[in-house]
Amino acid sequence: MTDICIILLILISIYIGVYTLYYAVSVYFSTKSRRITASHKYYEPPYANNIIMVIYSGNNKGDVVSLLETMNKQDYPKTNYQTHIILDNCSEEISNKLEFIGGAKIWRLGDGDAVGKDEALSWLLERLVSLQNVNAFAFLDAKRVIGPDYLTNINKALFKNDVIVAQTDFVDTQNTLASKIKTTYNEYANKINRLARSVMGLSTIIDSDACVIKQEVIEKVRCVDFKDIEAELKYTTLLIKSGFDCKFNPNVITKLNIEDVKSRKANPLFRFDMVRHCFGLFFKSRPQFAEFALYSIKPNIWFLLFAYVGLLLFSYNYYFVFDFNVVAAFAIILAIAFISSVFTAKLGKSNVKYLLLFPLYRSLINFEKSRVVNAFKKVFKPKKTFINRDVLTVDAIVTDGRNNLQCYIDLIAEDGLARAVLRYKKKKYTSSSQIRMYDAVGDIVKKLDQIGFRIKICHSCGLFASKIDGSTNMVKGDCYKCKIKPECKEIFETLIWSTCEDYIPREAGKVIDINQYRNN
Repeated sequence: MTDICIILLILISIYIGVYTLYYAVSVYFSTKSRRITASHKYYEPPYANNIIMVIYSGNNKGDVVSLLETMNKQDYPKTNYQTHIILDNCSEEISNKLEFIGGAKIWRLGDGDAVGKDEALSWLLERLVSLQNVNAFAFLDAKRVIGPDYLTNINKALFKNDVIVAQTDFVDTQNTLASKIKTTYNEYANKINRLARSVMGLSTIIDSDACVIKQEVIEKVRCVDFKDIEAELKYTTLLIKSGFDCKFNPNVITKLNIEDVKSRKANPLFRFDMVRHCFGLFFKSRPQFAEFALYSIKPNIWFLLFAYVGLLLFSYNYYFVFDFNVVAAFAIILAIAFISSVFTAKLGKSNVKYLLLFPLYRSLINFEKSRVVNAFKKVFKPKKTFINRDVLTVDAIVTDGRNNLQCYIDLIAEDGLARAVLRYKKKKYTSSSQIRMYDAVGDIVKKLDQIGFRIKICHSCGLFASKIDGSTNMVKGDCYKCKIKPECKEIFETLIWSTCEDYIPREAGKVIDINQYRNN
């Protein structure tokens, strides 16, 4: 038992030691913010990108009317941007006002119940992503406020970034202790945490309420996943794994009233579980993928304080791998880095106390969400975890060119990741863990191709075209066999693991260019 405790203390020491050095480096690079602001200020883009602005308004929330008026006043060429507004379960009055103002395409969804931002955006993207001469999609929630230079700043940022995360400034209209704490911490996080990562060339979690994604990114990833903060965290890892970094840009600014601010902190269990299941991908993906995954499980201030106090006391009274002087040195580095960050952030003397109160405020909020009554209830209920395993088994045909073999595919969703297992009698071919089911099935297709076999499913069929379906897994697509079989009157939706007698290998399917039909 003693050995286990020592090993645990060593792991904790390494964990907080690495974070201390990372934090100190971040504070240093946050002082280099002029690299971004100065280059942005004096940079003249060679041309104006064609941008589609997608504004989401759900349940009449946000002043979408004022937002449209601002969009019509942008100091950006009118011919180089379109505005699309999704009204999800919004009133007829708002729709009429927007139609009267003009300058935007209005999409009305929901009839008594909101569809939801994730599904609404995916639905619209499916219709817009194949448009010609479009360079990027800018997503904005109706609760946000922007300036007339919003698109101009986006255009400048697009020449160096594939995915842009806008800076969000809080507008404190309440002037309460809680609102001052949240506003001060957000300003600190923008200047120290997010800006430093941008200077270092590292990614920040995407904010679906204010972000920009190039069309080529969406065409490659083929999905958006903006359901909640945990979905956004998972989607960010998918983008990084696919080679696209999400860069925070302090020049692309939106404002948000403090009463509309929601927590953007994913559940710790979810974050640790995601890292645990993504660990096998660390060595197969870009270094940025592993860095971001590990960054998502950075310790909070309370853990750091208790860990350092405990390690200092233990190393002072007992022999330890890390000497007391070493632990003390790292604690001093952390303290100096924090003091330096306060000066770097330029919060003002009156606001420093609000920054110091943030950890206590966060703890109280977390305690409020997990009420004492619910804690007692959990004693009599099975402990809730994020371990969630769903399995769907489907039939599949595998051929070597002469014989057809009846096989089965197990589609496994476990803790947010996807795996596919092909079974034939006692033989199994298992994909690596992937972020989405589309890639897991694709892994099986590749493994079979390497040994001279082909699996007859839509995923590898020349008549199939995947599409954005409102989920990260991207399991839906369209079948175009009506183009070679007149009796099939129309294109119909299917799933990547479906199969039929009209299967055509993807390379053979090149004789028919599906893309020419996709906008018809």
